[in-house]
Amino acid sequence: PGPPPPAAVSTQPQQHTPVGATGTDTDTTQADVSPPPTRVTVVSVTDETPTVKVLRFRVDAARAEAGVAGPGLGITDQLKFKPGQWVDFFAPGVDKPGGFSIASSPGQLEREGTFDLAVKRSKSNRCGQWIHAARAGDVAHVRVGGKFFASAEDLAGPLLLVAGGIGISPLYAVLRTLLDRSDTHAPAHATTPSSNGGGGAGGHETARRPLQAVLLYSGRTLGEHAMAASLREVVAASRGAVRCVFHVTAPDASSAAGGAATSPMANGGIDGGGGGDGGGGGADGDTSVYYGRVDGPVLKRAIVELEAAAAAATCGGSAPPPTPPAVTAFLCGPPAMSDAMEAALLDQGLPQSSVRLERWW
Repeated sequence: PGPPPPAAVSTQPQQHTPVGATGTDTDTTQADVSPPPTRVTVVSVTDETPTVKVLRFRVDAARAEAGVAGPGLGITDQLKFKPGQWVDFFAPGVDKPGGFSIASSPGQLEREGTFDLAVKRSKSNRCGQWIHAARAGDVAHVRVGGKFFASAEDLAGPLLLVAGGIGISPLYAVLRTLLDRSDTHAPAHATTPSSNGGGGAGGHETARRPLQAVLLYSGRTLGEHAMAASLREVVAASRGAVRCVFHVTAPDASSAAGGAATSPMANGGIDGGGGGDGGGGGADGDTSVYYGRVDGPVLKRAIVELEAAAAAATCGGSAPPPTPPAVTAFLCGPPAMSDAMEAALLDQGLPQSSVRLERWW
C-alpha cells in the first residue's frame, strides 16, 4: 500500500484542491522544502451528508518506508499543522495528490494521534473518489501545506467565520482549536445562579463565556450543512463563546419547512432565543437557522456584536475603550461567495489584513 517513491514523494509544487472542491490551486510554498509525506491509516468513515464523508486517520508512527517518516519520530514530529491548513493527499494507485482541508484541531492530533478530513463526492477528483470508497484499515500518505490558518494571536481576538458548503472544514478546525485553548473554558467551579433552578446541584449552572466567534454557515438546504451535529457540540461546549447561524439559501426551503425557522438575525441581531430548529447548540439559542443568504447587513451585525463583546470583556463590562479589539474574518467557500463576502467585509471597514480566505480554483 502507499505511493511508490520517488514519484509520489515529490518536492515539486502540488496541485491543491481545497476542502474537497473539484478545481485546482497551485501552491508554491512546498517547492524544494517539502518534508516526505507521512503514512496514515483510516480509522473510521462517517456518512456526514448524502455527498460528504468524514474520515478519521491515525498517524502511523511505527513503520518506516523508503523516503517516508517512520520510527524514532513522535506523531507530532511527523505531522504538524495549524487550524485551517490542508494536506496533500497521496492515495494508492492515484498518480497525482489531492488537497483537502483538515477538519479537526491540532489538539486532537496531540491527544489521540488522529485527524479528520471532510470530503465531498467528486466525479473528477480521483483522490476524493478513493476517499469515498475507503474503509477502516486502508492506508494513504499526507503532507501538510497552505498559508490559510488561524494563528495564536488570531485565536485570542474576536473571529467572524463565513463558510459555504464543504468550506466548513478549515473553519470547523478553527472553532475546535478555540475550544482547546484553556482561556476559552471557565474554571470548573465557576457557576452562576440558575433562573429555573436547573443546571446542576443547588440550582446553579456553568457560567457563560463572552462571545468570541460567530460562524455564518451557508448551504442550499439544512441537509447539506456538513458537520452540523459537531458544530452544535462546539457551540454548547463554548458556553456562549461561539454562536452559529445555519443559512439556508434554496428559494423554496423556507416554505418546504412550513415557514418555521428564522434566526434572531432576521430581527436585527445574533442574540438569544432559538431560531428555526430550536437553537439546540447552546443554552440561549446560540445555534439558529436563517432562511436567506449571508449579506452585508448580516455581516455588519455580527461584526458589531463581536466588537462589543470584545470591548466589554477587555474593560470588565465598563464603558468600552475608544478602539474595540479588531475582528478577524476567515472565509471559505465557492469562489463567487468568497469574493462577495470579501468585498462586503471590506465595505464594512475591515482592513484587508483582517480578511483571510481560502480560494478555490
